Amino acid sequence: AEIARPFNNKRPVAIALDTKGPEIRTGNLAGGGEGYSEVTLEAGHDITVSTSKDNYAQCSKTLLYVDYQNIVNIMEVGQLIYIDDGLMSLKVKEKKDSQTMICEIMNGGALGSHKGVNL
Repeated sequence: AEIARPFNNKRPVAIALDTKGPEIRTGNLAGGGEGYSEVTLEAGHDITVSTSKDNYAQCSKTLLYVDYQNIVNIMEVGQLIYIDDGLMSLKVKEKKDSQTMICEIMNGGALGSHKGVNL
């Protein structure tokens, strides 16, 4: 506010800043090979979200690896997980164990490898 005062601007001005920190990512698609591939997540279907490193290269339309090991602990049933800049969303239905959740796909779409995850 002090810096803006000499400019005599009476309208509020908003400033956005994108601070890059660690990102949560999905794993690799099963059978993805060297080329680019996708699977389609369909709204209304269930998907297992796992933090087990055994599932890193096994992502499919029914299994999604996420590299944030604490996700199961911090998410609650009913909360949403956003994938690929919010293009897809998952609703937590059930926590199976410390590494696994069952989610309902709310908004489907084409899922590729290493997509960003937002909580």
